[in-house]
Amino acid sequence: MGLVLLGIGSVGVAGGTLTATGLSGAAMQLFTHGTITGLLFLAVGLVYEKAHTRYIPDLGGLAGRMPFVAAAMLIAGLASLGLPGLSGFVSELLVFLGAYRAYDWPTVLAVLGIVLAAGYILWMMERTFFGPPRERFADLTDASLVEAAPLALMVVCIIGVGIYPSLLTDMFDTALEPMVGHQRRLTGNECPRRICNLTFYDLGQAFNLVQDGSGGEASILIGSISVDRFALFFNFLVTGAAALVVLASTEYVKLMPRFRGEYFGPLLFSATGMMLLAAATELITIYVALELTSLPIAALAAFLMSGRSSEAGM
Repeated sequence: MGLVLLGIGSVGVAGGTLTATGLSGAAMQLFTHGTITGLLFLAVGLVYEKAHTRYIPDLGGLAGRMPFVAAAMLIAGLASLGLPGLSGFVSELLVFLGAYRAYDWPTVLAVLGIVLAAGYILWMMERTFFGPPRERFADLTDASLVEAAPLALMVVCIIGVGIYPSLLTDMFDTALEPMVGHQRRLTGNECPRRICNLTFYDLGQAFNLVQDGSGGEASILIGSISVDRFALFFNFLVTGAAALVVLASTEYVKLMPRFRGEYFGPLLFSATGMMLLAAATELITIYVALELTSLPIAALAAFLMSGRSSEAGM
């Protein structure tokens, strides 16, 4: 999600001319994230199905009993940290190339996140699949043919796109070029340091629309968000629903032993995503709004940190 937003926000500044490098990387990241995460979830599900636990300290030495699952998990982990030759490397490289021309130091900080990803992924692999085998897992079996088929399909996608990325990049460039061309026409092919600044003038337009009730429309963030009667109706509806949820949660919050105040943060973020979704006018904004809506809901589902709530959050 962070890399997608970084690619979208950059809109690639190259010599003052708008390019689609960052957007292409963001689109590629959507695909790679889906395949890599899907492979990770499949592998974790198989481990839990056979070992009946996901608690890392209880695992260890599973590679000898489940070599195919271990190999699939390792490929997914290496792809997520951007190993060359795998699909994650292509998407991350495009995002960083596009973003660095617009935001140099923030991009450098984002690159450091790969180091952190390598640390926790390799730590997880070493403690889960390698090391001395546990006697309690002596009877474990590897994935069956039916279970291995979707794993193999995901692995082929990850390796195939990593070796031959033009399978997707050409298609993405064809789709994204009209968007960049439209922005060139709006800005005269000149790209300021940050083309997506939300100005006080934009906010004033939206505020005046609410005040006069004329039924007009105000667009902000380069037309990606439209404030009209449709958006305002659903924004007021979501605001009212969020207020009712807060009032209805007073007894539920008492069940939480700690972090009661933090419960309302994801709730407000999710409501903000719903309001943004009602005002979105193009696909990238819709994607950001959906993510902003759904991710806090998953966090809320697991907020009690009990066995069932953690399962619901996953």
